[in-house]
Amino acid sequence: MPIHDQGYRRYGGDRARRGSGWMVIASAGIRTFIAKRTFLGLLLVSWLPFLVRSVQIYLATNLTQARFLAPTAETFRQFLDQQQPFVFFMTVYVGAGLIANDRRANALQIYLSKPLTRAEYVFGKLIILMTFLALVTWLPAIVLLIVQISFAGNFTFFRNNIFLFPAITVFSFVQVTMVATAMLALSSLSKSSRYVGILYAAVIFFTQAIYGVLYAVTRSTSMSWISFSANLAQVGDVIFRQPLKYDTPWQVSVLMIVGLVMAVGLVSADHLSKWYGQVIGLNDVSVTVPPGITGLLGPNGAGKSTFMKLITGQLKPSKGSITVLGEPIWRNPALYRRIGFCPEQDAFYDRMTGLEWVTALVRLNGVTDAEARAHAARALEMVELTDAADKKIGAYSKGMRQRIKMAQALAHDPELLILDEPLAGMDPIARRKTIRTIKDWGRAGRGVIVSSHILHEIESMTANILLINQGRILAEGNVHQIRDLIDEHPHTVHIRADHTRALAREFLGYDDVLSLKFEEGAVVVQTGRPDAFYSRLTDLAASGEHGAIHEVTSPDDNLQAVFQYLVKA
Repeated sequence: MPIHDQGYRRYGGDRARRGSGWMVIASAGIRTFIAKRTFLGLLLVSWLPFLVRSVQIYLATNLTQARFLAPTAETFRQFLDQQQPFVFFMTVYVGAGLIANDRRANALQIYLSKPLTRAEYVFGKLIILMTFLALVTWLPAIVLLIVQISFAGNFTFFRNNIFLFPAITVFSFVQVTMVATAMLALSSLSKSSRYVGILYAAVIFFTQAIYGVLYAVTRSTSMSWISFSANLAQVGDVIFRQPLKYDTPWQVSVLMIVGLVMAVGLVSADHLSKWYGQVIGLNDVSVTVPPGITGLLGPNGAGKSTFMKLITGQLKPSKGSITVLGEPIWRNPALYRRIGFCPEQDAFYDRMTGLEWVTALVRLNGVTDAEARAHAARALEMVELTDAADKKIGAYSKGMRQRIKMAQALAHDPELLILDEPLAGMDPIARRKTIRTIKDWGRAGRGVIVSSHILHEIESMTANILLINQGRILAEGNVHQIRDLIDEHPHTVHIRADHTRALAREFLGYDDVLSLKFEEGAVVVQTGRPDAFYSRLTDLAASGEHGAIHEVTSPDDNLQAVFQYLVKA
């Protein structure tokens, strides 16, 4: 299934080296959490034990009667144990939604259509959690060691306990890695961060409870390897040269930790291929997409989105091959730089501004921060969102959200644009502008594949279509060849507006309106001539004569009837 190759101006600046996409994921995630007051409050509270220990060291250094408070190697081991509750809360707060929230927001289909491997995506998420866990384990412990040296005024304690720095570093790394990988694996299992947090707490406390029951029965600590936290404590005691608390050989605890990290890594990798759930198969599809604009027309559930995920490299074909711009698309992240993808579903971080969101996604293409911001600003200007660039995406209307998705698709100057239902939910004026923009892209030398379940939308952009239903290409060629057949069936239009009754009175004067009915905040119209109706509706919205028209959508009942007819034929 080749997608036509064509010449196009490519970005000529420097790019980051391959494999650096995880840094963009990590830095964007870190900045997002740092902007949250709840996170900063949790981080501040987690340093309270450090303040208490610092006061203890100061008193032991300056007061003879407080010498019994003088720190030892065990003091630092105990300090890291004191941080365990904060490790737990930080893990749940930060880690539970790292992948789950992306799944809920459908963000994965945008991430994985960029020059970003699945491993880079997971590693970037892992770095986010590990960074914040290091801020409540390794960093305060190291600063506490520096405080001790400063208050003592010499390096005697440090020389006598030279192993402390590597011990703190190694133990913190083991703890952070084990906890972060476990949480990330759980986060990949669900779309609910709340469920993931509960599941993580259950794993921690359940394993400890089982060990507690076994200890109560046997009065032996040899079964401590069952407990998540007991294995970590056993390894920590070895690293800090402290007496072991449990009878389990420490080598067994090490094996359990290594096995856990490897197992949860496999769980995360396995669910990378299952994030999309069940998808409709494409049956024996063989098609060549020509240059210019091509419309992919089919009812909801026909296989359009599957087709687009295949040609953007998000899904692997079970049979056959797919070439895009002359190259195989599957596992070819370098090719993703030449493609722009606008998914049907919303895929946003509502707390980010439009400019921040588009800039972060452009950075995944390997450009610098300044260049990414410049590209993003130009893209927002193209979709007429410059005035809303600094507004939170959560405050965007449906039409604005559609346009911001299109902005991220075109911001990096792709050669091929792939747009999945780009007009869904837009008001009439935004539809007209978007259609004009898509046609301009085609004339500018881009290849464009645009999907819709509404014939007149496709026809207004291009005459070249692919007709798809139930995973099969039923027809391809000129749209006018099936136009008469589709127009035999009434076209339904759902209009959400401020003054629906005034609109209804206006529609009753149109000879092409066959029926209408009211729904809450909307009027539903059936028309025999959709082109004429949409043209008048756009003019009506522009005039503002009957108030604001917020959203126009169309069920695909009429198109479904045509497909059923074609399949039977």
